[in-house]
Amino acid sequence: MSNNQGIQGIQGIQGIQGIQEDYREISERIKRLIGVSSRLVLVENSSEMIEGGIYMWDKVVRAGDGVREALIEDYMTLVTRMRLDFEDKDNHCHINSFDHSCKTVLNYLKQDTYVWENSLEGVLKSVLRELTVQYCILTQRVQV
Repeated sequence: MSNNQGIQGIQGIQGIQGIQEDYREISERIKRLIGVSSRLVLVENSSEMIEGGIYMWDKVVRAGDGVREALIEDYMTLVTRMRLDFEDKDNHCHINSFDHSCKTVLNYLKQDTYVWENSLEGVLKSVLRELTVQYCILTQRVQV
């Protein structure tokens, strides 16, 4: 996905296939960011308060800002295109769920919040689940 695609609405099956491909590419980039360039650390004494503890992103090995920022920018371009299409079609029935899911993914990508997952695999599973939610909201809306 490139930034010069611009923000445009989804049109027909070709538009959905393009969005599906964009999601696939974003997913692969997220796998590389989280799986290769990231690490979690247990917050000190958190296991005493919450079973399993709370984790945070290790700032030392956190993914390079340029890679992370480019991914965030491309992800935001994708979800903005989708959200604008929701608004253009005056279809607000799932927009709150969509917005919540997008914010969740964005928090993971920024790597500046605590996480409940105790492994990068768990984090990745959570992010990919949210991307699936977003795509399902889109395809359900189009099929109705």
